[in-house]
Amino acid sequence: MDTVQPPAQDDKSHLFVFTGITANKAGMGADKALVSKFVYERSRNSKYTQRQEDLDSKQCARAEAMAAEMRAQDERMTAAEHLAEEQRAQLALESLDAKRDLSRTYCVVDMDMFYAAVELRDQPHLRDKPVAVGSIGMITTANYVARLYGVRAAMPGFIAAEMVRQPHLVGSKMPADELIFVPPDFNKYTEAARETRAVFREYDPNFHAGSLDEAYLDLTEYLATRGGPGAAEAAVEEMRMRVKERTRGLTCSAGIAPNSMLAKVCSDDNKPDGQSYIAPTREAVMSYVQDLPIRRIGGVGKVLERQIKMIFGAVTCGELRAMAPAFRRAFAARPKTVDFLMRVSLGLSGGEIADEEGEVVGDVGRKSLSSERTFQPIADQWELQMRLQDICRSVAEEMATHVPPLAAKCVSLKTKTSSFEVRTKDRRCPRYIGFEQTLKLRHSTTSLGPGVSWRLSESEQVDTAGVNSKPEDVASEDTTGGKSKLEDVASKTEEDAQNAVEIARVSAEIFAVVEPMLAELFSQGPCSLRLMGVRMSSFRGAQATLEKGQKRLDGFFASSSKHPESEGCPGGTADCEPLLTCKPPRNSVAARSVDIVEIDDDDNLAACPTVSHISKEQQHTDATWSAEKLTVKCPVCGIEVSQHEADRHVNAHYDDPPVAATSRPNVQKAPVASSRKRNRAGEQSADIARLLRQSDQTSEKKK
Repeated sequence: MDTVQPPAQDDKSHLFVFTGITANKAGMGADKALVSKFVYERSRNSKYTQRQEDLDSKQCARAEAMAAEMRAQDERMTAAEHLAEEQRAQLALESLDAKRDLSRTYCVVDMDMFYAAVELRDQPHLRDKPVAVGSIGMITTANYVARLYGVRAAMPGFIAAEMVRQPHLVGSKMPADELIFVPPDFNKYTEAARETRAVFREYDPNFHAGSLDEAYLDLTEYLATRGGPGAAEAAVEEMRMRVKERTRGLTCSAGIAPNSMLAKVCSDDNKPDGQSYIAPTREAVMSYVQDLPIRRIGGVGKVLERQIKMIFGAVTCGELRAMAPAFRRAFAARPKTVDFLMRVSLGLSGGEIADEEGEVVGDVGRKSLSSERTFQPIADQWELQMRLQDICRSVAEEMATHVPPLAAKCVSLKTKTSSFEVRTKDRRCPRYIGFEQTLKLRHSTTSLGPGVSWRLSESEQVDTAGVNSKPEDVASEDTTGGKSKLEDVASKTEEDAQNAVEIARVSAEIFAVVEPMLAELFSQGPCSLRLMGVRMSSFRGAQATLEKGQKRLDGFFASSSKHPESEGCPGGTADCEPLLTCKPPRNSVAARSVDIVEIDDDDNLAACPTVSHISKEQQHTDATWSAEKLTVKCPVCGIEVSQHEADRHVNAHYDDPPVAATSRPNVQKAPVASSRKRNRAGEQSADIARLLRQSDQTSEKKK
């Protein structure tokens, strides 16, 4: 197998996010190789660069070892084995291609240099000057004049300023100038985002906001009554013009494609103030991805990119598709990576193959929530604790923005030392940390959609303070006989005070979990940190997609319960929370036939998987309705037991050791309705019988 040689020693572009392939941002005017060299020479002695070079050498060694192993495997394999491998890969590609969905129209809108554009709109005298939003430490956005000098987001400000002063060193034809730094104003950017999202909702009420300056829209339903997919380009052009008018001059670029992944990629093709379109045909999609660099695909980072390049010699999606047999073998231990690479090589998004998955359970779609702070290196533990409290407060406020408010079991602390070494510590709590499900937090009526703050918006604060209202209007009664405006303001103030108390409580709980993690770092010796972050995950009610054919245990019980309605459960067993979770038996034939997954979506102790840790008295106390009145049929042996004992009975088939023959219960197998269920029950019963015989033989030997 042919491989690509490692990058040349003088090529350091991959060390920095702003000099690699992602440096191909719209409006860049300097020479990329000279920019890479310029940045490296001025930061080669920094701890960050030294850390990146150390990681890079390890990644290269790992990739070279994988390439050597692949070459050795190729030499050992026969021609027949190579042919079989290629046929299997081809069948897998054809199977994925058959799931391609070209019936929908997606659009990704990306605002052009959003932060800088807002500042230039409010300060028009800066339009023709190189401007960067940020500071001497880090740049968040640069305008298109600054980009002609090679300046871009995520670049250190001191390096960018030197590039503007000496443009000839980076191959820029712009005259020498001074880079103007504008401090970020996120309140202003949030208000501008509110205006753009008001337009987006008219085209897709359920659009997804990737960030303040990015939105994912599904235009299928909108276009259904406006000419179909053929009218997509005109509709997006109209939407972009409306955004520009409503925001007083802010422009945006858009990508239109049959799936969201391609729409995101092609939204960068015609920046700024343009749009790109991929026709909903297989030929158009395959033609677009044939020469598309894999690094432009979301989810392909610099590590995976270099591995693919060094091991397989693939740079584009077309080359990657041709190497499908090789990377399927190389990444056999990473099946998710294989599935991802197979999919992107065909230009497919994850949503197009979701039809093969099972039921989606849970209400919370978000996987995690985090907040980070970067600062100058700090070695004082007390000062770091104060900063950590602020981060925990920010996380708690973000958790409160969701409806219902979030609660999580997994809490993580991320730190970065002054030498740029990243450390992460996780703790899974025995109970949920966060807000109660029944808590009602008042949200802003002018919601931004995803990520809206729980606080009142600026306009609401002014109005409730009575600044824009006359005194007689504030004190007057509502014409409909409701409360006066003054009473309404007082009520809102009281609710806000209660919200603040609850958020402070959650913030303190989070801090109580992460503070010992920080203390543990200092217990190992002196420590200087430059970044801290807190991440929450494993949310209560988190969405999970079952594999095809899998079911939750309440599905078994709902069909066999003799009493579909019970006290305290108006909707019957179908409306109640799942009664238990079940682990498949280890080293058992039945493990392959029981379609049950472990779902952790309830903070009620009665639903905890570790049933043996809960006393009978506690189960009776926590139950909201009398489970003893219901009888259910065990999905394993078919015996009918009370629902109160269902957890213990079903899990006993899998977790408990085999019992002796003298204590074996006389169980009658329940009749099954189909041959499939009969075979499954027979396999399970035979397996259990085999374990019991082994236990009897062991007991006799001991005697």
